[in-house]
Parts: sequence; C-alpha cells; structure tokens
Amino acid sequence: MNSQPTSTGESSREIDLIGIYYTLRRPGLDRPGLCRGRLADRRVYLWWTPKVYEGQAVIQVDQSERKVVKIDDIQ
Repeated sequence: MNSQPTSTGESSREIDLIGIYYTLRRPGLDRPGLCRGRLADRRVYLWWTPKVYEGQAVIQVDQSERKVVKIDDIQ
C-alpha cells in the first residue's frame, strides 16, 4: 500500500467528508469496543486525579441591640 497522499489538485485544507463517512461505516470498525475503551480511560483519569473540594459561606451577624416593644396596654 502506498502511504503517500494522492494529489488530486484540491487544496490540502479541504476535509474529505465522504471518505470519513465511509470509514465510519466500515464493518470491521469496532465502535462499541472503542466506546468502552474511552469510558475506561475516563474512569482511570477520574480515579487518578486529585480530588479538590471547595466551599464558601458568608455569615452575617447583626450587632445592634434588640428593641422590645411592650404591647400590654395597647387597645
């Protein structure tokens, strides 16, 4: 097999969408196996990365004196 790209006169920046489509439809491609491999990679990555837990809280304390109103004699 020739590993050299064939020159068709088109720009090298163009993407061959039809070629990608037929590559993904190829029967020998093990998509479920690739998905399981990616899932395993992500699990290993999450297991090895350090856990960072961060929290923030704001407490407001009112220091003024309470006012008590007597309502016994109000009619």
